[in-house]
Amino acid sequence: MKKIYFLIFALLTITNLYSQDIKIGALLSLTGEWSSLGINSKTALEIAKSDIDKYLTSVNSKVKIDLRIEDTKLDPQTALDKLKELSLAGYKIIIGPQSSAEIFAIKKYADENNILIISQSSTASNLSTHDDNIFRMCPDDFSESKAITSLITDDNIKYIIPVYRLDIGNEGLYKSVYDVALSEKILVSEPVTYTDDSENFENIVANIKTKLSEALTKFPNSQIGIYLAAFDENMDLFREASKSSDLGKVKWYGSDGAALSKVLISNSVASDFAIRVDYPCPIFGLDNNASEKWMPVKKAIYESTRIEADAFALATYDALWLVYLSQISNGFSKDIFVIKNSFTGMASNYFGLTGWTHLNASGDRQFGNFDYWIVRKNNDGNYEWVKVDSYDGMSGNIIGN
Repeated sequence: MKKIYFLIFALLTITNLYSQDIKIGALLSLTGEWSSLGINSKTALEIAKSDIDKYLTSVNSKVKIDLRIEDTKLDPQTALDKLKELSLAGYKIIIGPQSSAEIFAIKKYADENNILIISQSSTASNLSTHDDNIFRMCPDDFSESKAITSLITDDNIKYIIPVYRLDIGNEGLYKSVYDVALSEKILVSEPVTYTDDSENFENIVANIKTKLSEALTKFPNSQIGIYLAAFDENMDLFREASKSSDLGKVKWYGSDGAALSKVLISNSVASDFAIRVDYPCPIFGLDNNASEKWMPVKKAIYESTRIEADAFALATYDALWLVYLSQISNGFSKDIFVIKNSFTGMASNYFGLTGWTHLNASGDRQFGNFDYWIVRKNNDGNYEWVKVDSYDGMSGNIIGN
């Protein structure tokens, strides 16, 4: 502990010696799908910048944080285009983008142009590679698959019908859930898939109904679950699914891309269906041991956006602080290898809003819990997301709220 305090003191002393702008870009979905996370991430970054600025002013430092945020609309090509713009403007450290599909689209350019990428929410396990420039402030999808499969097992589900949007992140989730489910002796049907530009879900829902009819010849409703890996389009899918009484008689399970979706709870038909089928969605959870740190920031974000902030959003706050601390520790190096080494070293000893941020050899968060969120109607008649239980990643146990 004394070594950590000495390190912090040394870093703060170094801060006063430099007149330097730390240029940090951010790629967020502000107007596209999963914009609830993008909007909250933007606010979290702005709060982090304000907190860092206040500290720098208090010590008469000449260092400045130059933060530039771009909207990707959760579109991979747009993410790549915006990254190129940021790179040309001198921004070589980027927080975001959110989705694994976007990470996949920008990875080659980032690696070739010595750009550090720090995603708060990409989880695809096939992006967990050594010696690249991609870092992720959350665990990969294999960890999430264990969280959702534990809940499915607890519910005595024997047969899963997977439904997912065809992108690298949601497909990765499906594959991880498939592997874990089979290891738990849970049967899994052939998946129902749809593209990211799907607008009419009538045929997709018809395919799900066909799968359910087949499953009902072998299992009762109570032992069949539908696993949906999606983003905000779950609202349109649920509106269509609500027309089927059979689909409303089995439990549905969701993914991190749908958890806390503002789009879903903005529609009464879709929300009522979500309530009827339970629809717990696991998402990277907050560490209760860090509650004194994250509670005021979480409250401030909600007051600004009226959207509940999750650990993904709060991870951007930690990411900005980690970039600041690692950059002053390495003397504002432009060498990508120095930048990566100082970032991972700092992350190994940092306890932030989201708890300990230690990264594994692939640059992904090594440890993490998950929270389960469901849709409910409150006393005022409005729909909201409610946290019900948590999954302890270390023990593999579900913990009651």
